[in-house]
Amino acid sequence: MCIRDSSSATAALPACVAFYKQPAPVAIVLINATVFSVLYHESEEEKYDVMDQIWANLSLLLIILGFVVMLRTRGVDRRVVFTLATAVLAGVMYALQGYREPGPSTEKYELYHSLWHIFSALAATSVVADDLDWGLVMRPAMSSLSK
Repeated sequence: MCIRDSSSATAALPACVAFYKQPAPVAIVLINATVFSVLYHESEEEKYDVMDQIWANLSLLLIILGFVVMLRTRGVDRRVVFTLATAVLAGVMYALQGYREPGPSTEKYELYHSLWHIFSALAATSVVADDLDWGLVMRPAMSSLSK
């Protein structure tokens, strides 16, 4: 059994934390990202691929916005540095999973893909566990719409 068999389920951690700490739409996006990630990775059925990508990209957008809010309200502190470090590690693992050495082996892909899931979940959990003031994102967006 490889790590990847259950690594997509790590997305449940930020989803559960968001359900407790964040507004409902944030939690719903992360819960859907978790559900479709697990469905796609465990069943390996292509019919879940598009939904997995849509919800994963929506959750990535929310996590990036949440990180910006966290950075604006906290400044640079240990939590922000931890979040940024785990996000960078997730990005490195994502890039490495795409690198294919010649030959039939997929061991490294499986390892990097699993580590990408784990580091992404850590970074996302760090963001959604914070007391985010989503108004910092929404107020400027709404004021530019009313002009």
